Amino acid sequence: TTLFRSTAPQALRTQAFQRLLANLIDNALHHGSGTVEVATTREGYCNVVEVLDRGPGIPSADAARMLQPFTRLNSARSTSGTGLGLAIVDRIARLHGGQVQLLSREGGGLRARVELPLA
Repeated sequence: TTLFRSTAPQALRTQAFQRLLANLIDNALHHGSGTVEVATTREGYCNVVEVLDRGPGIPSADAARMLQPFTRLNSARSTSGTGLGLAIVDRIARLHGGQVQLLSREGGGLRARVELPLA
């Protein structure tokens, strides 16, 4: 599921982008099982950052919902967190004219993909 809410891109806000990465890595460490990978690429007119884990992942039907504030996949399964981390990631990506995708990873896990347009 792709969420795209276009806004005019702004110059990279360093602290906001650090928060975006920290939230994605924290989620991957908390919900994944072991190693977290971070990959960066350039595709067309976008810079792409992906944070990959081998946790249970997020069903594609729930991916868009997980980017909403105060949303957790299964509140009965975990008592930690407020459900704001991915919503903050989405907001920061949109602030920069980008988008976030929560995708299933081949072999199991989650691939959190952030696409940011080149300035």
